[in-house]
Amino acid sequence: MIHLYTINFILAVASAIIMSIAPFLITEGLGISITIFAFMEASTELIAMGLRFFSGTFFDKIKEKRKIFIVSILFALIGKLFFFYPNSLSIFFSKVCDRISNGLFGAPRDAFLANNTVNKGKSAAILTSCRSLGCIISPLLIAYIIVDTSEIVANLNWIIISVILILILALISSFYLKDTSGIVNKNKKIFNLNECKDIWLTNKHLLITFSLFFLARFSDGMIALNMKQAGIPAWIYLSTIAIFNSVMIFASFGFGKLVDKKHLNLAINLTIISLILFNIASLLISTSMFLFTFISLFCWGIQRIGAQTTFVLAMNKNLENNSKLYLYGSALGIEAVLSGVTNFIGSMIAGYIAYYNINYIFVYSLTISVITWMYFNKKVRDV
Repeated sequence: MIHLYTINFILAVASAIIMSIAPFLITEGLGISITIFAFMEASTELIAMGLRFFSGTFFDKIKEKRKIFIVSILFALIGKLFFFYPNSLSIFFSKVCDRISNGLFGAPRDAFLANNTVNKGKSAAILTSCRSLGCIISPLLIAYIIVDTSEIVANLNWIIISVILILILALISSFYLKDTSGIVNKNKKIFNLNECKDIWLTNKHLLITFSLFFLARFSDGMIALNMKQAGIPAWIYLSTIAIFNSVMIFASFGFGKLVDKKHLNLAINLTIISLILFNIASLLISTSMFLFTFISLFCWGIQRIGAQTTFVLAMNKNLENNSKLYLYGSALGIEAVLSGVTNFIGSMIAGYIAYYNINYIFVYSLTISVITWMYFNKKVRDV
């Protein structure tokens, strides 16, 4: 697993560097409105989620699993090249390539880990910790070097060169991945309607819960933009990703232990409740700026790691109990598509209402997250 952990860490470093500067490069350096930024974030994320279905299904059916990881890293490399000529179109294409990379990598990564490990919760915790560590290092470095967002354009070229060099290391690591599970779906069809039906029937209430959950979510960049409008110092809002990923590292092993001790229901409840508390804290930032800023980022980190750790393993357990584990990659893909569509809708709603008042997005998210919690506890009795 060491090579998968390494690749996950490097891709996180590369992606987080771009994510840290993109909101300000787009809205300040290029003068693009927050609504257009929200559309770019939501539409490219939808691409990533849609691709997870095909990458997960393809992963189930091939023996040479590492090929899909190699292609994913190559798309990440290509995407960074667009930043050498920054404008609204090139940045959009860069994000498209980055999300294609994410879409090709996400479902196969989770399936590869679940198929090749015994203590799935612990292994998932290590995997997400590696990603979180990468998301901590890069934004902190950016925040240290770039004191003011006006400096981003001047430092952009050497930042992109550094990102490309570390992605080459990920590409080298991908050639050393070895699948020992021997799990292969021998059905030659990439898309099989009966398999999709089986996955839906096995995971229906979980899939609806996860879709509602992502309907309440929006991009990390919106949080940073909100903090800037609230008057939070630059070193904090530029470090947004690093702060909540620090929380994710410490929380990941707690969630992993809950999963391995068969407390998935509790873990999913904690995830949804954390999203509820994030929105409440965000609405209260004006009453105590620093206190509620850090409470909100703490809760955002908890719900993110909870979603990454528990959602995919809940479906793994259901499929294993129904002797359908060979469909796991496809199941991850279907979950990603449904979540991606609802996240796109949620992000577009957030982008639209933020035009009038950015605080309205937290009211919207709070409402949907409460509905999600109520649905889960009514429909899912045991995971």
